[in-house]
Amino acid sequence: MNDRIVLVIAVLGGWSLLSLVWLTLLTWKMRRVSKRYARLVGGDHPKNLEEVLLTAQEELRECRRGLARAQQQWTEVENRLKTMKGRVGLVRYSAFGERGHDLSFSLAILDEGRNGAVLSGIHNREQMYVYAKPVENGESRYPLTPEEREAIHRASQFPDRHPADAG
Repeated sequence: MNDRIVLVIAVLGGWSLLSLVWLTLLTWKMRRVSKRYARLVGGDHPKNLEEVLLTAQEELRECRRGLARAQQQWTEVENRLKTMKGRVGLVRYSAFGERGHDLSFSLAILDEGRNGAVLSGIHNREQMYVYAKPVENGESRYPLTPEEREAIHRASQFPDRHPADAG
């Protein structure tokens, strides 16, 4: 009978030791889960997971609204860039043969739609005359000289430098 009592005590002691190890392991895992949960919900504030998810969802909606506003503004900027007179073509020439030393010029300033103006400066020994002609779709209602046409052509070939195209 003593042997049985010793055996029962040994089994119960082993079972208690195993339970203690199991409890220690579960406590350690619970602490890890608690720390992760605290990081998820934002620290020491007593929030539940539903509040955290609702807050995150609202922040996501606000980010999407901000992105939509930024995309709209980007489109407006791109549309403004298309109408800016940023394409330039310059032709220098001698209006009177060899005597002018390329002091005359034609300068075209156009937008993406080939609209703008062409300026021509005719230089002789005593004076300089400057003329401006409007340009629409690469043409003018006034007669264009070959130099003015060349300046318009050069401005039309000016490369786009939009940030959206660079990549």
